[in-house]
Amino acid sequence: MPLDVKLEAPKDELLLGEDMQLKLKLTNTGPGEVSTIRPTIGVTPTFRVVHTDTGAEVLSKGDDSVQRPRPPLKLAIGTPVQHYLTLKEYVTFLVPGTYAVSAIYPYNNNKAKAESNALRLKVRPLACRNLRLDLAHGDLVTGAFINSANEKPDVVLARFAIRAGGGVEGIFPIGKGTLLSAPAKSNPPITRIGNGDWIAWMDGDTLSAVHWLRQAEANPEDKIRLPDAKHSLIAPLFIQPREAGGPRGEGEALVWADRNGTTYLHRVKLQADRKAKLRLASSTPVPGTRPVWSMSYAPSDARPRLLALREAGDVVALSNMPWPEGGLVAEKQLREWRGELVAAGATVRVDDTLRGAMLLRVGSGDDSRLELVGWSVAADGKVEETFREVVPWAPSVPIAVARVKVRITGMPAVLLRKQEGAWSVFDAFGKMMEVPKPYNESKLPLDFVFWGLREVVLIAAETKGGFSVKRMNGENLPPEAT
Repeated sequence: MPLDVKLEAPKDELLLGEDMQLKLKLTNTGPGEVSTIRPTIGVTPTFRVVHTDTGAEVLSKGDDSVQRPRPPLKLAIGTPVQHYLTLKEYVTFLVPGTYAVSAIYPYNNNKAKAESNALRLKVRPLACRNLRLDLAHGDLVTGAFINSANEKPDVVLARFAIRAGGGVEGIFPIGKGTLLSAPAKSNPPITRIGNGDWIAWMDGDTLSAVHWLRQAEANPEDKIRLPDAKHSLIAPLFIQPREAGGPRGEGEALVWADRNGTTYLHRVKLQADRKAKLRLASSTPVPGTRPVWSMSYAPSDARPRLLALREAGDVVALSNMPWPEGGLVAEKQLREWRGELVAAGATVRVDDTLRGAMLLRVGSGDDSRLELVGWSVAADGKVEETFREVVPWAPSVPIAVARVKVRITGMPAVLLRKQEGAWSVFDAFGKMMEVPKPYNESKLPLDFVFWGLREVVLIAAETKGGFSVKRMNGENLPPEAT
């Protein structure tokens, strides 16, 4: 056969939904002339995918809805030509299993075809646990979670496209955790870009972290054992903005801990080299009890801060402070509200204004009610209440899950789940909405983000593995206009 086709892959094991780059090598072995075309999405090549456990076979190729004229490729005898292809552009694995994947390449004006060697790929199951999203809005939202389907659970990143034609853009295994790990990702200062991402997680008193660069393998993780007890990692982590000639991916993590009745904040330096390097920078005692909710954020001055809510009796107090460096804590209380905190969330605007909201239980017993309260904190520290509405929820119905998120406009929404499993969304723009079937009774992780400045979009783990990105009417995001 005049055309020899070889297919190479960097690894032979993938998570369901994970992608990788393949190398395709074409060689004219002679004696005749070989003319073909360079591969692009669709048309060339076709992939044969055989599920080796069942023998089921499909022929698969990329999206050929858009085709452009391509000049012929003349192959000289004995001279190899290499191409790099993205697996997911051509092949979709619907279920876990072992597959044989080969490439079928046409040549000589489609009068002949040559088939490559078969790659044997093991596709491992993907089961999401402890999903945490890094943003409430934007074209791309990243989630970090634990893949509980593996005997040694994977720490995984998933990138979700929240735009026309949206969906799961990528699955990236980056380390190993436990079933109790709750990984968190880094955010750079507002309006800036970080040099890659840090992902960290706590297992007992041990903090693990990985530095991950887009389109590259994650650096090997590092671990550090922290002093004290009852550790809780604060999300998001901080990463320095990308600077020309600056250090690669320097970041920090902040961790709550307890010691002899005193609450501490441990500040851990994260450095990226050939391997992640973790170093305890300071341990600072914090007056009072540990907050019932806290969130870190990085304003435009690249000096990370901590936002916190504390409870004392029936009072919820909001405070703000810079990340401590040892010594005294410069915490400033901003405002108090009456009620018991159920959940809270906040986002940061480009002018460093904080937009937040709390779900409060106000009153007691049969006379209690749920109120969704919005607030803003200006860069100068001025606090205003921006929204308040009663959520239609019977006092006798226990809440199993509550997640509050806030648009950059300040309008909040809350995802609620009853103890028996029914999910619903209360959106400040109007009404209580039931989550669409089949996700309304799901026991799997479910979260939401905002598409544009109004619409709530669900990110739902699927029973078959992986995720779906759905509108509240159950439909996918509409395709991109052509």
